[in-house]
Amino acid sequence: MKSYLFYIFLIFPFGMVFSQVEKTEEINTNTNTNKSLLNNTLSIPVELESIKTAKKEKDAKRLEAEPMLEEISVPADPTAVDKNAESKMDSDVIGGSAVQITNYKSSFKNYSEQRTQRSLSVEQSDEMEDLLRDLSSQSPASFESYLFYYLNGQNDLTRSRALLKANELKPNDVQVQEEMLTYYVLMNKSDETRQTLLNLSQKDIYSESAELYGQDMINSAPSNSTLITHGDEDSYGAMYALKVKREREDVEIISLDWLTSPQYRTNLKIKGWKLPTSDFIDTKYLQEFCELNKDKTIAISMTLPKEYLIPILDKLYVSGLVFEYLDVPTDLSLRNQELWKTKLNKKLIDSEDKGLVNNYLPMLFQLKKIYQADGNTDVVNDIESAIQTITNR
Repeated sequence: MKSYLFYIFLIFPFGMVFSQVEKTEEINTNTNTNKSLLNNTLSIPVELESIKTAKKEKDAKRLEAEPMLEEISVPADPTAVDKNAESKMDSDVIGGSAVQITNYKSSFKNYSEQRTQRSLSVEQSDEMEDLLRDLSSQSPASFESYLFYYLNGQNDLTRSRALLKANELKPNDVQVQEEMLTYYVLMNKSDETRQTLLNLSQKDIYSESAELYGQDMINSAPSNSTLITHGDEDSYGAMYALKVKREREDVEIISLDWLTSPQYRTNLKIKGWKLPTSDFIDTKYLQEFCELNKDKTIAISMTLPKEYLIPILDKLYVSGLVFEYLDVPTDLSLRNQELWKTKLNKKLIDSEDKGLVNNYLPMLFQLKKIYQADGNTDVVNDIESAIQTITNR
């Protein structure tokens, strides 16, 4: 019997492996049944034709909302910003009413946490453009106008001048630094990516748990593989291990967030990846992406929401903290034994983390079963101790 069938039984009742990694969302550890999870799987149909027909109207709204970029001077070197810029800002640069800014941030947060898609629908995009236009009408050259204009583009690098201007105005803003990290990744600027990762780490923007988890996650990926991540925190952890710790430089990282960028998708095609015809990044996109590239070695982070994983569950096999996407049944028990013995640092298990640490459980339950069959009592006791440490929190 395929090993993944065990995990259909194991994972669904606990509902903890498919934990969405967003800083604003708690890990779901409620008990669920197979049926209830499947019935609760969201399905948001995307009408591609409606997207195409709405494009002209959307572009017109975008031009209305676009900040006055022709009036600003963006430094040639994005890192060469005026450190005193914040103190020099006048009232116009602060910009926008508190209500307008709050409304925009609230909608952006809600859409960023969607469990079934990373792209905005036409309706959502129109709403965000309307919010931006209301803000920009009062303060077209404000920090918020520049930042929100870039955010509305969903990593569209043709809008990057606005991000660079926002970075010039408020180089210490957390959201700007997070967006600058993605910008450097998309622009393939390795030195700037590494420095921004270090800056975020020094400022404790992300938890130490994210870094420890990212290290074990990337070490769980097979040799010369591609690791698919979901959002900010899991991508940060994996990138920190890769770029700062210099671990597993044979592994490539693809974030579903980055796939919203037209330029990033183009670069993937140049590198030999086959992409779905749709540019709407959702659960269906991931399913088609994996199928089109099944000749490559793909690992999928366990931090993806369950809605992405259920459609491809029959091809997912537990390998440490990732699922390997395999078109044929494969026994990864030996690999999991190797990971547990020699590859994973496991420091997160002894930490105070109550979220990401749950994703060690599928591997641990599998290993416990294997070592029990072998009669290896000492190892079984060690694994049982780790399981108890995690589940008793």
